[in-house]
Amino acid sequence: MKIFRSIFFIIFILSCSLHTTSAAVLQKSLDTQDITSMSIEELMDVKVVSVSNFVETKKNAPGNIIYIEKSELIHRGYNDLVEIFNDLPGIDFAQTWGDLYYKTYWRGYRQGLSSPFLLMLDGKVINHLYYHWTDILVSIPISMVDHIEIVYGPVSSVYGANALMGVFNIITQTEKVENGTSVNAKFSIGSFESKNTDITIFHKINDFSLRVSAFLNYGDLDTDKLEEYEYTKSKYVTDPKLWGEFINSGFFPGEYSSLRENKGLALSAFVGNTEIGLQYFRVDNKYGVNYAYDKAPPGCEWMEDDYFMFVSSKNEISSEITSNSYVRFRQSDLPSASASLEQVSDYGEKRLIKFGYWQLTNDSWSVYQDFDLNFFETVNLKVGFNYEMQQLQKAYEINWGETVSPENSSNYSYPNPPGNITRTENSMLWQYTGAYFQSKYDLSDLLSSDFQHYLSLGLRFDDNSEFDSYITYRLAYILNYNRFGFKLMYGTAIQEPAPRQLYGAWAGSSDNAGLVPEESKNLESVLFYSDHLFYISFNPYYSIIENAINNINSIPMNISEREMLGIDLHFTMKYVLSAELDLKVWSYFSYIHTSEERYNNDAEHIGNSKIGDIAPYKVYFGTNIGYNKFNLNLRARFISERDNYQSNPVPHTPEYFTLDLNLIAKNILKNVSLGLKVNNIFDKTYYHPGIRDANAGIIPGYFDADDNWYGSRGWMNSLLPQPGRAVYLQLMLDIK
Repeated sequence: MKIFRSIFFIIFILSCSLHTTSAAVLQKSLDTQDITSMSIEELMDVKVVSVSNFVETKKNAPGNIIYIEKSELIHRGYNDLVEIFNDLPGIDFAQTWGDLYYKTYWRGYRQGLSSPFLLMLDGKVINHLYYHWTDILVSIPISMVDHIEIVYGPVSSVYGANALMGVFNIITQTEKVENGTSVNAKFSIGSFESKNTDITIFHKINDFSLRVSAFLNYGDLDTDKLEEYEYTKSKYVTDPKLWGEFINSGFFPGEYSSLRENKGLALSAFVGNTEIGLQYFRVDNKYGVNYAYDKAPPGCEWMEDDYFMFVSSKNEISSEITSNSYVRFRQSDLPSASASLEQVSDYGEKRLIKFGYWQLTNDSWSVYQDFDLNFFETVNLKVGFNYEMQQLQKAYEINWGETVSPENSSNYSYPNPPGNITRTENSMLWQYTGAYFQSKYDLSDLLSSDFQHYLSLGLRFDDNSEFDSYITYRLAYILNYNRFGFKLMYGTAIQEPAPRQLYGAWAGSSDNAGLVPEESKNLESVLFYSDHLFYISFNPYYSIIENAINNINSIPMNISEREMLGIDLHFTMKYVLSAELDLKVWSYFSYIHTSEERYNNDAEHIGNSKIGDIAPYKVYFGTNIGYNKFNLNLRARFISERDNYQSNPVPHTPEYFTLDLNLIAKNILKNVSLGLKVNNIFDKTYYHPGIRDANAGIIPGYFDADDNWYGSRGWMNSLLPQPGRAVYLQLMLDIK
């Protein structure tokens, strides 16, 4: 296995780094920030790293950033980190609970497959190598998280391709102040067969620390709510006329189920000033509500395995120059146990089905080298370069069994899974080279002003052997005076087509090897006020996407231009009434107007329209009340009606309002707390819009007199039914 052959190289790098480092790794430079007792005004000075890839305060960072501390994750009671997107402004969220577990449309950017943002773990990208999507987020242990930084707007000038609309950076706990062992864990059970285990053990002996984290996330669909949409009804799963003897097979028993079994394991050793890490994440969600159940039953097996091995170090070369080095091997696979049962026949024909095993193997080597340059007290400079070599698979390796009618499936001859070797003609090598320059200038003294003035400039060159070279940049001006602040930012970014979009066609989705990167230009500002009690911000933005990828006859093409004009309003109040009682209230309001070029099936321009699946209005509200040993957290959201994507035969997704609750009783026993979490308190029936082409429709399927099947009009469900009321019991350990 490639991953094990790579261990020897990692050991070599480790042996070198242990003799050259003399300072903490980058994330340690954030220091241990205890922000739970900070006022709103003090929180504006909290240190962040994701906007510019160097440490700076939140109010002076050249971007709009949301900072979510560990205590807030605990108070909200999230079972996995994907749940955060239910509470983030300016993002439309669609959850399938399936093979593409969720989709996020940041600031009106709707794209059928890949993700328009970078998911990062301690500042390094972990988007899937083949899909560029971010399903891995559902398998990351929350217990090892220190805080999360979410940056809005293009950040390609810092991180390269695919930071088109922002960055979601998970910062983990990297240091412990005192020697000894600490344990942070949460165990929960609840509705829809949910079982969660999330545990991190941290041990420190002088300059050596060891962190071990494990995560198990089990659960199923709300079958009652599935009956509310036509093509997720049980009759399409349990009917022998549709699936024959497969219903009684060991592969797809006739159960109305899509059991998810997500797992994560992360091991990090901190030796002096070096971090050595091994990580494994499995995403196993089956098909969820993604596909019409007459096209493929929800229990089809779909797994993604990601392996990481890395060494990270920071070396203080001199008092002015600091070196940050990072080497990583990663592997993104679709194991050959992934299997599907599919309808093969066309609409209105005699029904035919087949079974097959799927496989992908992808790996990469990457090297990052950055230098912090501190020659001047009023200037922050950072330069860096990276090289990555990705060995990627083109098309899926699929071993199909025979095509049969349902009535002739009793003695089906199952195929063997594909072997572990990818055919040479079905592989490709992508090589990335990038170099960047980030700077921030304090102009306050130069301008002899009582105001604080900062100017930030970022410039980056990227070359991908598959595409052209690109230069992206970001320019920002930051002004602070007393309790007021203002930021003005302009930036560009690129979004590369994922290998799946280029080469990975299958029955339900096409590919196009001629796709080129999408390009964005973004202008935005932030005006804010903060004091010890309140924070209020006003964030207008305007984005243009050129070479936007859109589907014409289900084929992805660089054919349209998109424009998004929006406003995000944010209000937070934090008030400590006494030593035993504190209150925090927050709210977001998001408005967006979108426009994109429309084309007919002959790729002829027919005008402009709204971008589908984007709610023009979104309102979020949350409150947290801490009293003595109890903590109550309430979160609500209103999502307005959405005009659906152009290929969706259902014209609208209805508006909805949902309310969640999390109640914690702290330290009922020493180091032991209990929690009660209730999602969707009012048991609201609501939907997310279908993803990709969303073309299944809502007309019921039927057999005609000649036994021809007239079912869903396409593979992708038009509406995605979401769970009703869900109740979870939680037990938490915090041993220090």
